[in-house]
Amino acid sequence: MTAALALAGSARATVVVMPTLEEMAVAAEIIAHVKVGAPRTERDGKGRIITITPLEVIEGVKGAKAGDALGVFQVGGSLEGRSSWIAGAHHFVEGEELVFVGVRHTRGPGSVIPYGIGFGLFAVTRDDFGVRVVETMGDVVAMEKSADGRLRQVSPKARSYDSLPGFLTLLRRAATAEEAPKLMQVDRKPHKAAQQADGPKGG
Repeated sequence: MTAALALAGSARATVVVMPTLEEMAVAAEIIAHVKVGAPRTERDGKGRIITITPLEVIEGVKGAKAGDALGVFQVGGSLEGRSSWIAGAHHFVEGEELVFVGVRHTRGPGSVIPYGIGFGLFAVTRDDFGVRVVETMGDVVAMEKSADGRLRQVSPKARSYDSLPGFLTLLRRAATAEEAPKLMQVDRKPHKAAQQADGPKGG
């Protein structure tokens, strides 16, 4: 399965065709809200440096359930003084929280890869304003058709959502070919608990 179309582009970026969220949800084999473990590097049977990153499933949407252990397979990494990496690939960080959209890899039953190079991952961020979900974009440029029908390269715009439960519902319904609900962008205001923690203002 080819999730992204790699084309001739700059040496510093990977050129891809960006799918819609609905297209990803239908084609993906694994969709889950996850927490990232510590990445490790090793060599595979072909002698290549590879990176394996464990993912703990917090909530499954498709192909996974809470408590499942997954491992992201990526070619590249740093080992024995040597480094190599595919342009646009995501560098996972231990402790980060993500919504992972991907497919299974032949390495093993829990082995997965992101849906495409530079996309298929959404960072979950928490602050006094609530929980946001923001697409993480690798070093990629996207192809799109201009008004005259010609293909052109553009910088992809990261998609963002102001509701984690709403975003997971969006993916769940899209994955089952249901009509995807439209998430309303809301004014972000601090939660009541955060306001109380700050205490009253003034002297």
